Amino acid sequence: ACDTSPSRMHRLDENLQRLGVTCAKTFQVNWLNDPVPFAPESFDRILLDAPCSNTGVIRRRVDVRWRLKPDDFLRMQDRQIALLKTLVPLLKPGGTLVYSTCSIEPEENEDVVKRAIAEIPALRFVESRQSLPFREDMDGAYAAKFVRV
Repeated sequence: ACDTSPSRMHRLDENLQRLGVTCAKTFQVNWLNDPVPFAPESFDRILLDAPCSNTGVIRRRVDVRWRLKPDDFLRMQDRQIALLKTLVPLLKPGGTLVYSTCSIEPEENEDVVKRAIAEIPALRFVESRQSLPFREDMDGAYAAKFVRV
């Protein structure tokens, strides 16, 4: 498990220890700036819980409403695509990559999938799912499943 935030890494380590998980390792990594700490094709599965606008959790994080600016969505999309491009070489052929956000915005979800299909030929889109707060009475989220060809 990797994250850029020291505080989130600390919380993750505490949770793993509290739950008695011994098969997980954690690494603090900034995927867009740090050297990649893993060999190519190291993973059968990758979950990218991408940094996003958090619009799917706006009912619990009201600060989102005041923090977001119109250009944030495309800026986030560029970052999300860059993360996908960094992670794909780490996935074994036939391996699965799940891209997920807690956003309900198409710029960070369906549009990222469209760009990934166009810009990352090693990925084949399989399926996606979305939850919407007003439809499921829970947080909004999105997930897309890809397979490396």
